[in-house]
Amino acid sequence: MRFSRLQLTNIRSFQSADLELSPKVTLVVGENNSGKSTLLQSLLSVQQPMIGPESIRYGFPTGKIRVEMAKFEELQFHASLRDAVRNTTNADSIVAMETEFQRQPPVSQALLLLPNRSTNQWAHFPNEQPSNVLVPYLSSRRVGSMMENVGAQFAYAVNTGHLHIYAKIDACVSSRELREPFVAACREVLGFEVTTWNSANGKMAGLEVNARRREHIPLTQMGSGVAHVVGLIVELLMADGKTYLVEELENDLHPAALRILLQLVERSVANGSQFVISTHSNHVVRYLGSVPETRIYQIERIKDSMPPESRLSAVANEPIARRELLNSLGYELMDYDLFGAWLILEESSAEVIVREYLIPWFTPNLNGRIRTIAANGADDVEPRFVDLHRLMTFVHLEPIYKNRAWVWCDGDDAGRASIAKLQESFKIWSKEHFIALESDDFENYYPRAFAADAAQALDITDVQKKRAAKAELCNRVKAWLDADVERGKAALAESAASIIGRLKEIAAIVYGPIR
Repeated sequence: MRFSRLQLTNIRSFQSADLELSPKVTLVVGENNSGKSTLLQSLLSVQQPMIGPESIRYGFPTGKIRVEMAKFEELQFHASLRDAVRNTTNADSIVAMETEFQRQPPVSQALLLLPNRSTNQWAHFPNEQPSNVLVPYLSSRRVGSMMENVGAQFAYAVNTGHLHIYAKIDACVSSRELREPFVAACREVLGFEVTTWNSANGKMAGLEVNARRREHIPLTQMGSGVAHVVGLIVELLMADGKTYLVEELENDLHPAALRILLQLVERSVANGSQFVISTHSNHVVRYLGSVPETRIYQIERIKDSMPPESRLSAVANEPIARRELLNSLGYELMDYDLFGAWLILEESSAEVIVREYLIPWFTPNLNGRIRTIAANGADDVEPRFVDLHRLMTFVHLEPIYKNRAWVWCDGDDAGRASIAKLQESFKIWSKEHFIALESDDFENYYPRAFAADAAQALDITDVQKKRAAKAELCNRVKAWLDADVERGKAALAESAASIIGRLKEIAAIVYGPIR
């Protein structure tokens, strides 16, 4: 089943709204109380009615929700409708469900509209796995309690909250097929395994501390972000290929955990799932916005309207519109718009020397035109590059910055591993854009006068003390270079000759040979 269109007439803050859904990802962006929940709840009405006559817009006697569906099987419909659906549809057919509401007396009437223009009374799709077509993950998932019952009726119930999350987790950890991907996803996002154990009323779920002493930490005693993550993981695993309605995916999540969860969503899309996601996070927008065929809509409240009114509009597939959308979400693109190339380095000390000395002194045509970015060590290099790549792909709709970004890591084991991972992940890029430098540490490219000091700092085993020593050394090198520019140039021309050569190669690619 795929949902292709949602239309509202006089429902809550919308006098009218028309949402053409992507078969993969549709993002709805807007401020709080602008109407994002209304759109998701209206779509959910085909399976779990959440909107009635009380939602008719103030001042109007009637309202209507129309949901169009495509690529379905007749078995997904109630038995009384299957023959009609089978006999009047084909692979390209559109079937619509229209629900009309009347304020006085309060009445709701749902009809199924078939391609032959016939109509049938309609109730809703089944609200139990695996017969359901929608998986809701709305803001109402935040509940104060979690039921310990783990029977099938709880594990496979479809609801908008975490009430039955223990049963769903137990279904995953008890499954030969689902246990391994569930454990892997929990470790990847949370850093630990979530399991279940027997309780007085059934089972609970959380972190096992010591099974023999029956020491556990249930989800109810963890941060709300843990239940949020685990709840979505189990839904993604237990209902693959469905249409997910997700509200505020970013709630209660650290940016690193959110990035991994977005990767899980992207994998589910690749496996045939459809997503409609409301958000006010620039991270969600630029990550999923770069997925092919993603459609993005923005809701804006009409100023001084009474009763309050919202307007839904599609975000145009062109750079200015997408930049303005990210700016409205608090993402600053001004710096990025000024640069034609990017260079990511493993640590801040390397980035400072390259940006403040090597580029201005030896490749002046790159000065002010290439943006240097410092990662927080080798493990942070790949996420930095992936974020940059997705941002540019999102804003410009296509990877026009392909081969306009470079990543340099130290030549130690960690640096080489990060570079190898990037080269494997971005095979369409030239390998020369991901480089492990000749030396294990960038400090070895400092002027020869600091060779002994560099060796002493690099020999420190305590991580914090080593970081402080390297920062202090970098400041002394800067002061030495600033004190005598000609001496500094000559010294770096010798000690950092290979780095300067690589910068000149970048300059030649981006702006032509240096004269």
